[in-house]
Amino acid sequence: MVAAIKEETENPGHKGSGCFVLVIMTHGTENLIYGQDGRGIKHSDIFDLMSAYKFPAMAGRPKVIILQACSGGLWFFTRSLGRISLE
Repeated sequence: MVAAIKEETENPGHKGSGCFVLVIMTHGTENLIYGQDGRGIKHSDIFDLMSAYKFPAMAGRPKVIILQACSGGLWFFTRSLGRISLE
């Protein structure tokens, strides 16, 4: 998930955009959300990737981040996918 977000934030094609919208729908806990690989990422790390320093093409422009994650946690996530990765 982090790699996909970084790929977008490093894309200079966003320079002409008026705003950026990121929507993530997944499983999570109070402070983490899980990618399809089962690895957790902190909400604050996602917000950091949207900073003007790390997303210069959108500096000074609105960025909307919508996080929707059930709070079933890793157990629910792994049961629903039938796999687990705890690296």
